[in-house]
Amino acid sequence: MTLRAFCAAAMLGACAPAMGMAQAVTAILEPVQSVDVRTSLVGILASVDVTEGAEVAQGTPLAQLDSRTQRQRVALAKVVADADGRELR
Repeated sequence: MTLRAFCAAAMLGACAPAMGMAQAVTAILEPVQSVDVRTSLVGILASVDVTEGAEVAQGTPLAQLDSRTQRQRVALAKVVADADGRELR
């Protein structure tokens, strides 16, 4: 189908309700680009900061992990380091 024929068909489809004609259309929409998102950390999501289908720029935070486990590990490491008489770096 040429671009001119496509545009004419689209215009007819847009005018069909006004002309008393009904037209059923079936379409499959596909994204322009999709990506897999992975993290090197394992954890529980505390929040998801974007909605499905939203357009985001590179570097935009998509979600936040629950940091309680990491904070507890740091606290434990500090206690162990203090008990050993060493400073945690």
